[in-house]
Amino acid sequence: MEKQLKRGYSNEIILYGIITEMFRTDYNVSIGIAVRQQNVRMQNDYPKILFYDSENGKINIDTLAENFDAGTWVKIEGHIQTVPGYANTEKRVPYQTIVGDVIEKIDLENIPEKRNRVVLSGYVANIRQPKSHLGLVRLTLLTKRNYHESYVHCLVYPNDADEFVDKIREKDFLYTIGMIETRRVASNGRWSTYEDYVVKEIYRENRETKKARMFYCEKTEKEKILPKIQKTELDFDNKDPDSAEDSGK
Repeated sequence: MEKQLKRGYSNEIILYGIITEMFRTDYNVSIGIAVRQQNVRMQNDYPKILFYDSENGKINIDTLAENFDAGTWVKIEGHIQTVPGYANTEKRVPYQTIVGDVIEKIDLENIPEKRNRVVLSGYVANIRQPKSHLGLVRLTLLTKRNYHESYVHCLVYPNDADEFVDKIREKDFLYTIGMIETRRVASNGRWSTYEDYVVKEIYRENRETKKARMFYCEKTEKEKILPKIQKTELDFDNKDPDSAEDSGK
């Protein structure tokens, strides 16, 4: 599951969990899974993943609905997809969903310790610090996947949000690593589940040298040793210095 990052645009999710629910429509299959996080609280997150018939034939919703059911342990690879408009117009939170690209059954003993990983990179399109939550920074990254552009909403919880916002500029190219966290919100007597992308690490690309250096790390920042590792450069698995503009093809 651990792998080096690729230079340029990325939009990848890997989840391991147990299926808790499935819902089939004429156009897609929605699968809800429980992902147990490896932390002190050992809490579950319950993301929902949408599957559509794929052009390459890897996903067929008829076959998927027949072969998978509740209680099955699965590995899912996918990406974050956004659509125009906002789920919350006041907070300008975009509509975004997790779309599955690959799903496979997996034995319980083969599930790795890290079960929830997101790799997302792109240009900073917007950065906001909500007045209602001073410890939160909302980043919007413009990324690409198969020529399709998406503006993905990201959440960051730095120790000093003011300093973080001051150092990030629009059009910075960021490489981020994080996880999907879910929350349930009551509205009009109904409960809705939202999938948030929470960023744990950020590498920022130098506009001149195109080298990416660590900018933010949740774990080390909490341990107050971030200044000691800020010179860490990102190690790409493809050595060709392709520019971000040419990536995501």
